[in-house]
Amino acid sequence: MDASLGALKAPPEEMAPEGVGAGNGAASLFASLPEVSWKQVAAFAAPPDIYNLCLSSKIFFSDGICADEGRKPAAIGGKAGDSESDDDVPMMAKHRAQKKAAKETKKSSKRRKTGNKGGKATAAKNGGDTSKAPLLATRLLRASLLSSLGRVLEHTGSGITLESAQALADLPEGSVLIAGSAVASACLGVLWGTKGRYTDSTPDVDVYCTAKVAPLVRSWLVESANAIFTGFHDTYIDIVDDRLLYTVDSKIHHVESWNSIFEHFQENLEGPKRYFGSDRKIGDAIREGTSTVTIADIKKTDHYKEMVRWGKNVQTQYVNWKWQRGMSFPELGVPLDKLYNIKPKTGGNLPFNFDGDEGIDLIVAQKGKGKKEISPFDLLDDFDLTLCKCSFDGKKFRIPEPHLTFNGQTTMEPNRRAIVESYLKHFTPPESQYMDSQASSGLCQATIIKVRRELPKVPARFFRQVDVAARSSYTAREDDFFGFINTHDPRYQAKYGPPIQFHNWTCKLVDRLRKYQQRGIEVVGAPIIGEDDQLRKLSVTQHGG
Repeated sequence: MDASLGALKAPPEEMAPEGVGAGNGAASLFASLPEVSWKQVAAFAAPPDIYNLCLSSKIFFSDGICADEGRKPAAIGGKAGDSESDDDVPMMAKHRAQKKAAKETKKSSKRRKTGNKGGKATAAKNGGDTSKAPLLATRLLRASLLSSLGRVLEHTGSGITLESAQALADLPEGSVLIAGSAVASACLGVLWGTKGRYTDSTPDVDVYCTAKVAPLVRSWLVESANAIFTGFHDTYIDIVDDRLLYTVDSKIHHVESWNSIFEHFQENLEGPKRYFGSDRKIGDAIREGTSTVTIADIKKTDHYKEMVRWGKNVQTQYVNWKWQRGMSFPELGVPLDKLYNIKPKTGGNLPFNFDGDEGIDLIVAQKGKGKKEISPFDLLDDFDLTLCKCSFDGKKFRIPEPHLTFNGQTTMEPNRRAIVESYLKHFTPPESQYMDSQASSGLCQATIIKVRRELPKVPARFFRQVDVAARSSYTAREDDFFGFINTHDPRYQAKYGPPIQFHNWTCKLVDRLRKYQQRGIEVVGAPIIGEDDQLRKLSVTQHGG
């Protein structure tokens, strides 16, 4: 899972591009530039360009070109003087370790014979850390990635800055990270969205965390990213109807929507959503850009203070009701007692406004069983496109497929790729878009049966809810009073919903595959999707007519 270039080795002279082999004029030119100059170049260049530059010469696979700064270079993971680890991403020093393994073994043996005096002195001097800093290639690529991520975060308008993203390093390691399209676009050095390179929507910033650390992450969003909680993001996992959303086989417990305070004030002080007095003046200033309004100014407004009061009662007045009415589904294994307590850290505030947009998705993991906690990396394992697993935890970048990523390519998770290909082959679109939900469910179920016959090695967990529905003895009947079938009855949805949910999940995989292909990403080995392969999402509450 750790994105590393651990298998990457310095290019041999015979494979290097013409003019950049070791010992020629180009290599001497590379070596003549101090590291500070290379870092300035890296800060303005796209990560793929820096990646390919570093592959062009062995010069970049040294500890450094010029030691004129008088200090140990910063490790990939953070501050100067930090040691590297196998998690350091993206350019690892594994090949250097392999290359010098014999030499280090000899040194270690010699130290043991001499009482390790030199080793102890070095350890004391370096605070117990005798490891070297990452390669120059690693440091340059990290500088490029950080600069690119800063541009992407600013482009999203989420309120999260590079500085606030780096503050995630203060939380327990491995408990929280940023991933998804924002980090993917940062790795590629492009801006997706209406203001960027492509015409699709600007990506949200996806933050993944464990259930245990969620309160700390919420306070980080409030204090470092200046965001407000705007409710649950009901359409993140899948789109069917109401509670069926949360029965999908996923390690995700729920997804929270958050929005920038600045964006919120712009959007909610226009038209009928207007406030008066000082609040209105601040809103106008933010919207028109005629004044420098600070976060401190916003937090003094009556509107913000009101949102803080709403946040203190969010559990009883919103969360409990939402979970019981639209997120729990005992009939399909999502009990009422699986509710989480949505709260900030002790003593922190949780400003809340249900009438708000989104720009940040906080994806909270399930609690796991026993002492085994579900980590953000476990959540990334469920991704269909490997490119979207690229992540940043405030200190380290992790890129699962660096060579493909920096060449605008990605692989697709094998089981999901096979399901999409098989489902498209066997699904016959209904003649009428007004087909009732029982007929829709039957059509989807028949397609799923064909898929499972063709793909016997696909894990049964992908079809778990479909099997539960098949075992149900419920039979839909018309209501004696109203004279029609109540499609909102939990028993009805548990019986006829899962096949439709599986269909809509497949639609989502197809849509995301097309979206990234339109963004210029080559999905290696992707299923062929023709222009006529138009999957339309179905609904379990739809009536025929």
